[in-house]
Amino acid sequence: MTATTAAPVRFTQRPDRALLLGLSATRAIALAACVIAVAVVTVMSGVTAGLITATGTSPVAGSALLIVEGRALIEWAPDAARYAWRGANGRLRVLARPDRPMPVGVLPIPGTAQQLTVFAATDGSAILHDRAADTWTAVASVAGGGFLYADAETQDAAAAGFGRALAAIGSDGQIQRIHITHRTRPDAGAEPTAVRIAASARSLSPTATAAYHQTLDQHGVAWRHDTLIAITLGGKTARAAIRRDAGHGHTAAAHVLAAHRDSLPKTLDNADVSVESWLTPSDLAVWIRSAYDPASIPITNLHPAKGDDAGAAGIAASGPMAVAETWSTLRTDSAFHQTLWVSQWPRFDTHPAFLAPLILPAVATVTISLVYYPIPTPVALRQIGRDKTAQASDAALRRRIGTLDSAEQAAREADTLQREADLAEGHVDMRHTALIAITATTRDQLTDAATRIRQHAAAAGCETRVLYGQQLAALNAAIVPADLRL
Repeated sequence: MTATTAAPVRFTQRPDRALLLGLSATRAIALAACVIAVAVVTVMSGVTAGLITATGTSPVAGSALLIVEGRALIEWAPDAARYAWRGANGRLRVLARPDRPMPVGVLPIPGTAQQLTVFAATDGSAILHDRAADTWTAVASVAGGGFLYADAETQDAAAAGFGRALAAIGSDGQIQRIHITHRTRPDAGAEPTAVRIAASARSLSPTATAAYHQTLDQHGVAWRHDTLIAITLGGKTARAAIRRDAGHGHTAAAHVLAAHRDSLPKTLDNADVSVESWLTPSDLAVWIRSAYDPASIPITNLHPAKGDDAGAAGIAASGPMAVAETWSTLRTDSAFHQTLWVSQWPRFDTHPAFLAPLILPAVATVTISLVYYPIPTPVALRQIGRDKTAQASDAALRRRIGTLDSAEQAAREADTLQREADLAEGHVDMRHTALIAITATTRDQLTDAATRIRQHAAAAGCETRVLYGQQLAALNAAIVPADLRL
Protein backbone atom coordinates (compact mmCIF):
# COMPACT_ATOMS: atom_id res chain seq x y z
CA MET A 1 0.00 0.00 0.00
CA THR A 2 1.37 3.41 -0.99
CA ALA A 3 1.75 6.00 1.80
CA THR A 4 -0.31 9.16 1.40
CA THR A 5 2.07 11.42 3.34
CA ALA A 6 5.83 11.61 3.62
CA ALA A 7 7.55 9.98 6.56
CA PRO A 8 7.78 12.40 9.51
CA VAL A 9 11.08 13.85 10.67
CA ARG A 10 12.22 14.85 14.15
CA PHE A 11 14.76 17.49 15.15
CA THR A 12 17.13 17.15 18.06
CA GLN A 13 16.82 19.89 20.64
CA ARG A 14 19.37 22.65 20.78
CA PRO A 15 22.08 22.02 23.37
CA ASP A 16 21.28 24.13 26.40
CA ARG A 17 24.97 24.52 27.38
CA ALA A 18 23.86 24.81 30.99
CA LEU A 19 26.59 25.01 33.60
CA LEU A 20 24.57 23.89 36.62
CA LEU A 21 20.95 22.80 37.12
CA GLY A 22 19.83 24.36 33.85
CA LEU A 23 21.54 27.68 34.54
CA SER A 24 23.86 29.18 31.96
CA ALA A 25 27.38 30.16 32.98
CA THR A 26 26.41 33.85 33.21
CA ARG A 27 23.40 33.18 35.45
CA ALA A 28 25.21 30.65 37.64
CA ILE A 29 28.20 32.95 38.19
CA ALA A 30 25.96 35.93 39.01
CA LEU A 31 23.92 33.96 41.55
CA ALA A 32 27.03 32.39 43.08
CA ALA A 33 28.66 35.81 43.43
CA CYS A 34 25.58 37.15 45.23
CA VAL A 35 25.44 34.20 47.62
CA ILE A 36 29.18 34.36 48.38
CA ALA A 37 29.05 38.12 48.96
CA VAL A 38 26.17 37.79 51.41
CA ALA A 39 27.84 34.86 53.22
CA VAL A 40 31.22 36.59 53.55
CA VAL A 41 29.75 39.87 54.81
CA THR A 42 27.50 38.03 57.28
CA VAL A 43 30.43 36.08 58.74
CA MET A 44 32.75 39.07 58.93
CA SER A 45 30.35 41.87 59.89
CA GLY A 46 27.22 40.30 61.30
CA VAL A 47 23.65 39.62 60.31
CA THR A 48 22.68 43.25 59.87
CA ALA A 49 25.45 43.89 57.36
CA GLY A 50 24.55 40.62 55.64
CA LEU A 51 20.93 41.75 55.22
CA ILE A 52 22.07 45.07 53.79
CA THR A 53 24.36 43.21 51.36
CA ALA A 54 21.52 40.89 50.39
CA THR A 55 19.35 43.90 49.63
CA GLY A 56 22.09 45.46 47.52
CA THR A 57 22.76 42.30 45.53
CA SER A 58 19.09 41.46 44.99
CA PRO A 59 18.88 43.35 41.66
CA VAL A 60 21.76 41.26 40.31
CA ALA A 61 20.17 38.04 41.54
CA GLY A 62 16.81 39.12 40.14
CA SER A 63 18.33 39.85 36.72
CA ALA A 64 19.76 36.33 36.69
CA LEU A 65 16.35 34.80 37.46
CA LEU A 66 13.99 37.05 35.47
CA ILE A 67 13.40 35.70 31.93
CA VAL A 68 12.63 38.18 29.14
CA GLU A 69 12.08 36.95 25.56
CA GLY A 70 13.56 33.57 26.40
CA ARG A 71 16.73 34.94 28.02
CA ALA A 72 17.64 36.00 31.52
CA LEU A 73 17.74 39.75 31.97
CA ILE A 74 21.45 39.67 32.82
CA GLU A 75 22.17 37.92 29.51
CA TRP A 76 20.75 40.91 27.66
CA ALA A 77 23.41 43.18 29.19
CA PRO A 78 26.16 42.57 26.56
CA ASP A 79 23.80 43.22 23.63
CA ALA A 80 22.37 46.31 25.29
CA ALA A 81 25.85 47.63 26.09
CA ARG A 82 27.05 47.13 22.51
CA TYR A 83 23.92 48.79 21.14
CA ALA A 84 24.33 51.75 23.49
CA TRP A 85 28.01 52.05 22.57
CA ARG A 86 27.26 52.08 18.86
CA GLY A 87 24.54 54.67 19.44
CA ALA A 88 26.90 56.88 21.42
CA ASN A 89 29.43 56.69 18.59
CA GLY A 90 26.88 57.48 15.88
CA ARG A 91 27.06 54.03 14.28
CA LEU A 92 23.32 53.34 14.28
CA ARG A 93 22.88 55.66 11.31
CA VAL A 94 25.14 55.21 8.32
CA LEU A 95 25.25 57.17 5.07
CA ALA A 96 27.16 56.03 2.01
CA ARG A 97 30.02 58.26 0.91
CA PRO A 98 30.13 58.33 -2.91
CA ASP A 99 33.09 60.69 -2.71
CA ARG A 100 35.05 57.98 -0.89
CA PRO A 101 34.74 54.87 -3.07
CA MET A 102 35.64 51.46 -1.73
CA PRO A 103 38.62 49.55 -3.13
CA VAL A 104 37.76 47.50 -6.22
CA GLY A 105 35.84 44.34 -5.35
CA VAL A 106 35.04 45.25 -1.73
CA LEU A 107 31.39 44.92 -0.74
CA PRO A 108 30.27 48.30 0.67
CA ILE A 109 28.07 46.81 3.38
CA PRO A 110 27.87 48.65 6.72
CA GLY A 111 28.96 46.60 9.69
CA THR A 112 31.38 44.31 7.86
CA ALA A 113 34.52 46.45 8.22
CA GLN A 114 35.32 46.00 4.51
CA GLN A 115 36.20 42.35 5.14
CA LEU A 116 34.32 40.94 2.13
CA THR A 117 35.74 41.08 -1.38
CA VAL A 118 34.39 39.61 -4.61
CA PHE A 119 36.41 38.50 -7.61
CA ALA A 120 35.64 36.49 -10.71
CA ALA A 121 36.94 32.97 -11.27
CA THR A 122 38.26 31.87 -14.66
CA ASP A 123 34.76 30.88 -15.78
CA GLY A 124 33.28 34.24 -14.72
CA SER A 125 31.53 33.00 -11.58
CA ALA A 126 31.81 35.01 -8.37
CA ILE A 127 33.96 34.00 -5.43
CA LEU A 128 33.33 35.81 -2.15
CA HIS A 129 36.44 36.10 0.00
CA ASP A 130 36.16 36.85 3.70
CA ARG A 131 39.56 38.11 4.74
CA ALA A 132 38.75 38.12 8.44
CA ALA A 133 37.52 34.51 8.54
CA ASP A 134 39.87 33.33 5.76
CA THR A 135 37.06 31.71 3.75
CA TRP A 136 36.15 31.44 0.08
CA THR A 137 32.53 31.10 -1.02
CA ALA A 138 30.85 30.16 -4.30
CA VAL A 139 27.13 30.76 -4.78
CA ALA A 140 24.76 28.81 -7.02
CA SER A 141 21.19 29.51 -8.05
CA VAL A 142 19.17 26.31 -7.71
CA ALA A 143 15.65 25.08 -8.38
CA GLY A 144 13.64 22.22 -6.95
CA GLY A 145 11.37 19.71 -8.60
CA GLY A 146 8.12 20.72 -6.89
CA PHE A 147 8.52 19.02 -3.53
CA LEU A 148 5.22 20.31 -2.14
CA TYR A 149 3.21 18.79 -4.99
CA ALA A 150 5.05 15.48 -5.23
CA ASP A 151 3.71 12.18 -3.95
CA ALA A 152 4.81 10.79 -0.59
CA GLU A 153 7.35 8.38 -2.06
CA THR A 154 9.05 11.14 -4.03
CA GLN A 155 9.08 13.41 -0.97
CA ASP A 156 10.67 10.68 1.15
CA ALA A 157 13.35 10.12 -1.47
CA ALA A 158 14.05 13.85 -1.79
CA ALA A 159 14.24 14.36 1.99
CA ALA A 160 16.64 11.45 2.39
CA GLY A 161 18.64 12.64 -0.60
CA PHE A 162 18.94 16.13 0.89
CA GLY A 163 20.43 14.69 4.07
CA ARG A 164 22.91 12.63 2.05
CA ALA A 165 23.80 15.69 -0.04
CA LEU A 166 24.61 17.77 3.05
CA ALA A 167 26.72 14.92 4.43
CA ALA A 168 28.56 14.51 1.13
CA ILE A 169 29.33 18.23 0.83
CA GLY A 170 30.81 18.43 4.33
CA SER A 171 32.37 14.97 4.52
CA ASP A 172 35.98 15.82 3.63
CA GLY A 173 36.29 18.69 6.11
CA GLN A 174 37.25 21.33 3.54
CA ILE A 175 33.77 22.85 3.21
CA GLN A 176 33.13 24.41 6.59
CA ARG A 177 29.78 26.05 5.86
CA ILE A 178 26.70 25.45 3.70
CA HIS A 179 24.31 28.39 3.36
CA ILE A 180 20.87 27.88 1.80
CA THR A 181 18.86 31.05 1.21
CA HIS A 182 15.29 31.23 -0.08
CA ARG A 183 13.67 34.57 -0.86
CA THR A 184 10.00 35.14 -1.58
CA ARG A 185 9.20 38.58 -2.93
CA PRO A 186 6.51 40.33 -4.98
CA ASP A 187 7.49 40.54 -8.62
CA ALA A 188 5.62 42.50 -11.25
CA GLY A 189 8.14 41.34 -13.84
CA ALA A 190 9.96 43.37 -16.43
CA GLU A 191 7.11 43.34 -18.94
CA PRO A 192 4.35 44.84 -16.75
CA THR A 193 6.83 47.39 -15.43
CA ALA A 194 7.77 48.37 -18.98
CA VAL A 195 4.08 48.78 -19.84
CA ARG A 196 3.59 51.00 -16.79
CA ILE A 197 6.54 53.20 -17.72
CA ALA A 198 5.43 53.39 -21.34
CA ALA A 199 1.92 54.35 -20.31
CA SER A 200 3.28 57.13 -18.13
CA ALA A 201 5.56 58.42 -20.90
CA ARG A 202 2.99 58.48 -23.70
CA SER A 203 0.50 61.31 -24.21
CA LEU A 204 -2.53 59.35 -23.05
CA SER A 205 -5.66 60.69 -21.49
CA PRO A 206 -5.90 60.59 -17.70
CA THR A 207 -8.64 57.94 -18.02
CA ALA A 208 -6.47 55.64 -20.16
CA THR A 209 -3.46 56.08 -17.90
CA ALA A 210 -5.55 55.29 -14.82
CA ALA A 211 -6.93 52.18 -16.55
CA TYR A 212 -3.38 51.01 -17.31
CA HIS A 213 -2.28 51.44 -13.72
CA GLN A 214 -5.43 49.85 -12.27
CA THR A 215 -5.03 46.77 -14.46
CA LEU A 216 -1.39 46.34 -13.53
CA ASP A 217 -2.13 46.82 -9.83
CA GLN A 218 -4.78 44.11 -9.93
CA HIS A 219 -3.12 41.55 -12.17
CA GLY A 220 0.53 42.46 -12.62
CA VAL A 221 1.92 41.27 -9.30
CA ALA A 222 3.08 37.71 -8.74
CA TRP A 223 5.34 36.12 -6.16
CA ARG A 224 8.87 35.19 -7.14
CA HIS A 225 10.88 32.49 -5.39
CA ASP A 226 14.68 32.47 -5.59
CA THR A 227 16.93 29.93 -3.91
CA LEU A 228 20.70 30.06 -3.50
CA ILE A 229 23.14 27.51 -2.14
CA ALA A 230 26.54 28.78 -1.05
CA ILE A 231 29.46 26.51 -0.17
CA THR A 232 32.30 27.98 1.85
CA LEU A 233 35.84 26.68 1.67
CA GLY A 234 37.76 27.19 4.90
CA GLY A 235 41.23 28.61 4.48
CA LYS A 236 42.38 26.69 7.57
CA THR A 237 40.54 23.43 6.93
CA ALA A 238 41.64 23.32 3.27
CA ARG A 239 45.12 24.78 3.74
CA ALA A 240 46.89 21.57 2.74
CA ALA A 241 44.90 21.26 -0.49
CA ILE A 242 45.46 24.93 -1.33
CA ARG A 243 49.21 24.62 -0.81
CA ARG A 244 49.38 21.49 -2.96
CA ASP A 245 47.67 23.36 -5.76
CA ALA A 246 49.58 26.62 -5.99
CA GLY A 247 50.74 27.58 -2.55
CA HIS A 248 48.37 30.42 -1.62
CA GLY A 249 46.25 33.25 -2.95
CA HIS A 250 43.05 33.67 -4.93
CA THR A 251 44.03 31.36 -7.77
CA ALA A 252 44.87 28.38 -5.57
CA ALA A 253 41.75 28.74 -3.43
CA ALA A 254 39.55 29.17 -6.51
CA HIS A 255 41.00 26.00 -8.02
CA VAL A 256 40.27 23.94 -4.90
CA LEU A 257 36.79 25.43 -4.61
CA ALA A 258 36.12 24.63 -8.28
CA ALA A 259 36.45 20.91 -7.54
CA HIS A 260 33.65 21.16 -4.97
CA ARG A 261 31.57 23.27 -7.33
CA ASP A 262 31.87 20.74 -10.13
CA SER A 263 30.61 17.92 -7.90
CA LEU A 264 27.70 19.88 -6.44
CA PRO A 265 25.15 19.35 -9.29
CA LYS A 266 25.49 15.58 -9.10
CA THR A 267 25.33 15.66 -5.31
CA LEU A 268 22.11 17.67 -5.34
CA ASP A 269 20.46 15.36 -7.89
CA ASN A 270 19.67 12.96 -5.05
CA ALA A 271 17.56 15.70 -3.43
CA ASP A 272 15.72 16.51 -6.69
CA VAL A 273 17.50 19.86 -6.85
CA SER A 274 19.19 21.22 -9.97
CA VAL A 275 21.87 23.89 -10.26
CA GLU A 276 20.66 26.54 -12.69
CA SER A 277 23.78 28.71 -12.72
CA TRP A 278 26.67 29.95 -10.66
CA LEU A 279 26.29 33.59 -9.72
CA THR A 280 28.60 36.07 -11.38
CA PRO A 281 29.83 39.18 -9.54
CA SER A 282 27.05 41.15 -11.25
CA ASP A 283 24.41 38.59 -10.20
CA LEU A 284 25.65 38.63 -6.61
CA ALA A 285 25.56 42.44 -6.55
CA VAL A 286 21.95 42.44 -7.79
CA TRP A 287 20.94 39.87 -5.14
CA ILE A 288 22.44 41.95 -2.33
CA ARG A 289 21.27 45.31 -3.65
CA SER A 290 17.67 44.13 -4.11
CA ALA A 291 17.56 43.03 -0.48
CA TYR A 292 18.55 46.46 0.83
CA ASP A 293 16.59 48.45 -1.76
CA PRO A 294 13.63 46.53 -3.24
CA ALA A 295 12.59 49.64 -5.18
CA SER A 296 15.67 49.16 -7.38
CA ILE A 297 14.46 45.79 -8.71
CA PRO A 298 12.29 47.11 -11.60
CA ILE A 299 15.08 49.42 -12.74
CA THR A 300 17.61 46.60 -12.63
CA ASN A 301 15.28 44.32 -14.60
CA LEU A 302 14.76 46.92 -17.30
CA HIS A 303 18.36 48.08 -17.48
CA PRO A 304 20.72 45.23 -16.50
CA ALA A 305 24.38 46.05 -16.21
CA LYS A 306 26.44 45.20 -19.28
CA GLY A 307 30.06 45.38 -20.28
CA ASP A 308 33.35 44.07 -18.96
CA ASP A 309 33.22 46.26 -15.86
CA ALA A 310 29.58 45.45 -15.01
CA GLY A 311 30.60 43.16 -12.17
CA ALA A 312 32.94 45.63 -10.51
CA ALA A 313 30.45 48.47 -10.94
CA GLY A 314 27.66 46.34 -9.51
CA ILE A 315 29.72 45.33 -6.47
CA ALA A 316 30.61 48.96 -5.80
CA ALA A 317 26.90 49.89 -5.78
CA SER A 318 25.56 46.80 -3.99
CA GLY A 319 25.37 48.28 -0.50
CA PRO A 320 22.65 50.54 0.89
CA MET A 321 22.89 54.29 0.57
CA ALA A 322 21.47 54.91 4.03
CA VAL A 323 20.96 52.77 7.14
CA ALA A 324 19.01 53.59 10.30
CA GLU A 325 19.00 50.90 13.00
CA THR A 326 16.73 50.74 16.00
CA TRP A 327 16.55 48.22 18.86
CA SER A 328 14.17 45.91 16.96
CA THR A 329 14.08 47.05 13.32
CA LEU A 330 16.27 48.33 10.52
CA ARG A 331 15.62 50.77 7.70
CA THR A 332 17.67 50.73 4.50
CA ASP A 333 16.89 52.91 1.51
CA SER A 334 13.33 51.98 0.42
CA ALA A 335 12.54 49.23 2.95
CA PHE A 336 12.05 48.38 6.61
CA HIS A 337 13.42 45.07 7.94
CA GLN A 338 13.17 42.84 10.96
CA THR A 339 15.25 39.69 11.37
CA LEU A 340 14.21 36.74 13.50
CA TRP A 341 16.22 33.81 14.80
CA VAL A 342 14.70 30.33 14.93
CA SER A 343 15.62 29.51 18.51
CA GLN A 344 13.91 26.12 18.62
CA TRP A 345 12.87 23.59 16.00
CA PRO A 346 9.74 21.41 16.29
CA ARG A 347 9.90 19.08 19.28
CA PHE A 348 7.47 16.65 17.67
CA ASP A 349 7.42 14.52 14.54
CA THR A 350 6.68 16.80 11.62
CA HIS A 351 6.38 16.74 7.85
CA PRO A 352 9.58 17.54 5.87
CA ALA A 353 7.74 20.51 4.33
CA PHE A 354 6.90 22.08 7.68
CA LEU A 355 8.50 25.37 6.58
CA ALA A 356 6.06 25.79 3.69
CA PRO A 357 3.91 28.38 5.57
CA LEU A 358 7.03 30.55 5.89
CA ILE A 359 8.20 30.07 2.31
CA LEU A 360 4.76 30.80 0.83
CA PRO A 361 3.40 33.61 3.02
CA ALA A 362 2.36 36.13 0.35
CA VAL A 363 2.45 38.88 2.99
CA ALA A 364 5.86 40.50 2.48
CA THR A 365 9.33 39.84 1.18
CA VAL A 366 10.69 37.01 3.32
CA THR A 367 14.25 35.70 3.23
CA ILE A 368 14.92 32.43 5.03
CA SER A 369 18.55 31.48 5.59
CA LEU A 370 19.53 27.99 6.72
CA VAL A 371 23.16 27.65 7.70
CA TYR A 372 24.87 24.31 8.28
CA TYR A 373 28.31 23.84 9.83
CA PRO A 374 29.72 20.32 9.35
CA ILE A 375 31.43 19.13 12.53
CA PRO A 376 34.43 16.78 12.15
CA THR A 377 33.66 13.41 13.69
CA PRO A 378 36.42 13.54 16.37
CA VAL A 379 35.21 16.98 17.47
CA ALA A 380 31.60 15.81 17.52
CA LEU A 381 32.48 12.75 19.61
CA ARG A 382 34.32 14.91 22.14
CA GLN A 383 31.35 17.26 22.36
CA ILE A 384 28.98 14.34 22.87
CA GLY A 385 31.24 13.01 25.61
CA ARG A 386 31.17 16.38 27.40
CA ASP A 387 27.39 16.56 27.05
CA LYS A 388 26.94 13.06 28.49
CA THR A 389 29.22 13.88 31.43
CA ALA A 390 27.38 17.12 32.14
CA GLN A 391 24.00 15.42 31.93
CA ALA A 392 25.11 12.65 34.29
CA SER A 393 26.49 15.19 36.78
CA ASP A 394 23.28 17.22 36.70
CA ALA A 395 21.20 14.06 37.20
CA ALA A 396 23.29 13.05 40.22
CA LEU A 397 22.98 16.54 41.69
CA ARG A 398 19.22 16.55 41.18
CA ARG A 399 18.95 13.20 42.97
CA ARG A 400 20.98 14.50 45.92
CA ILE A 401 18.78 17.56 46.36
CA GLY A 402 15.58 15.64 45.70
CA THR A 403 14.61 17.22 42.36
CA LEU A 404 12.73 15.09 39.85
CA ASP A 405 13.88 14.73 36.26
CA SER A 406 11.79 16.58 33.69
CA ALA A 407 10.62 15.36 30.30
CA GLU A 408 12.81 17.98 28.60
CA GLN A 409 15.93 16.66 30.33
CA ALA A 410 15.04 13.11 29.33
CA ALA A 411 14.57 14.25 25.72
CA ARG A 412 17.99 15.94 25.70
CA GLU A 413 19.66 12.80 27.00
CA ALA A 414 17.91 10.74 24.32
CA ASP A 415 19.03 13.22 21.64
CA THR A 416 22.64 12.92 22.80
CA LEU A 417 22.52 9.13 22.58
CA GLN A 418 20.92 9.35 19.12
CA ARG A 419 23.65 11.70 17.88
CA GLU A 420 26.28 9.25 19.12
CA ALA A 421 24.50 6.37 17.36
CA ASP A 422 24.29 8.34 14.12
CA LEU A 423 28.03 9.04 14.22
CA ALA A 424 28.71 5.35 14.83
CA GLU A 425 26.73 4.58 11.66
CA GLY A 426 28.92 6.93 9.62
CA HIS A 427 26.72 10.03 9.47
CA VAL A 428 28.13 13.57 9.65
CA ASP A 429 27.12 15.73 12.60
CA MET A 430 26.15 19.30 11.78
CA ARG A 431 25.46 22.43 13.72
CA HIS A 432 22.67 24.44 12.12
CA THR A 433 20.83 27.68 12.58
CA ALA A 434 18.18 29.68 10.74
CA LEU A 435 17.40 33.37 10.25
CA ILE A 436 14.21 34.89 8.87
CA ALA A 437 14.49 38.39 7.41
CA ILE A 438 11.19 40.19 6.81
CA THR A 439 11.11 43.20 4.48
CA ALA A 440 8.29 45.67 3.89
CA THR A 441 7.86 49.13 2.44
CA THR A 442 6.39 50.75 5.57
CA ARG A 443 6.80 50.24 9.29
CA ASP A 444 3.13 49.28 9.71
CA GLN A 445 3.38 46.68 6.97
CA LEU A 446 6.50 45.31 8.62
CA THR A 447 4.76 44.98 11.98
CA ASP A 448 1.82 43.17 10.38
CA ALA A 449 4.06 40.86 8.33
CA ALA A 450 6.28 40.03 11.31
CA THR A 451 3.23 39.10 13.39
CA ARG A 452 1.95 36.80 10.65
CA ILE A 453 5.33 35.17 10.09
CA ARG A 454 5.80 34.48 13.79
CA GLN A 455 2.33 32.96 13.91
CA HIS A 456 3.15 30.75 10.91
CA ALA A 457 6.40 29.69 12.59
CA ALA A 458 4.60 28.86 15.83
CA ALA A 459 2.05 26.79 13.92
CA ALA A 460 4.95 24.89 12.34
CA GLY A 461 6.39 24.16 15.79
CA CYS A 462 9.25 26.68 15.62
CA GLU A 463 10.10 29.25 18.26
CA THR A 464 11.37 32.57 16.94
CA ARG A 465 13.03 35.50 18.66
CA VAL A 466 13.68 39.01 17.46
CA LEU A 467 17.41 39.70 17.41
CA TYR A 468 17.19 42.87 19.46
CA GLY A 469 20.10 45.26 19.33
CA GLN A 470 21.79 43.57 16.35
CA GLN A 471 19.37 44.01 13.46
CA LEU A 472 22.01 45.27 11.00
CA ALA A 473 24.36 42.36 11.66
CA ALA A 474 21.44 39.92 11.53
CA LEU A 475 20.20 41.20 8.15
CA ASN A 476 23.72 41.05 6.74
CA ALA A 477 24.06 37.46 7.94
CA ALA A 478 20.71 36.53 6.39
CA ILE A 479 21.20 37.96 2.91
CA VAL A 480 24.96 37.85 2.33
CA PRO A 481 26.20 34.29 1.71
CA ALA A 482 29.29 34.75 3.87
CA ASP A 483 30.23 33.62 7.36
CA LEU A 484 29.08 36.77 9.15
CA ARG A 485 28.68 35.79 12.79
CA LEU A 486 26.36 37.46 15.29
